[in-house]
Amino acid sequence: MPATARRLHSVESIDLDALLKSWLRQLGVQNKSPRTLRNYEKAVRIYLAFCDDNDIPRELNKSTLIAFMAAQTGAATYKALTLHELKIFARFVAEEEGQTLAVCPA
Repeated sequence: MPATARRLHSVESIDLDALLKSWLRQLGVQNKSPRTLRNYEKAVRIYLAFCDDNDIPRELNKSTLIAFMAAQTGAATYKALTLHELKIFARFVAEEEGQTLAVCPA
């Protein structure tokens, strides 16, 4: 598989709420704007709510992300930004959990 089409591996059995809080703290230390922090948090919270509302395990994997994105309404640019924010979070989760997580380039 070419480097530009890498897969998003499943990240299971992880407390994504705790990791979200940790990620937001780290981003704050990196001087990300309050608006950026709100947008990143919103994207992850909407994803987690989607999982809860559809009785889907709270994990980051390709099939769940595809279902989530298919269910999203609104402009294509909004969808693209949401996916980008989730990919950034997925990279953070992988790093924190000591896993290798390859995501398609943003």
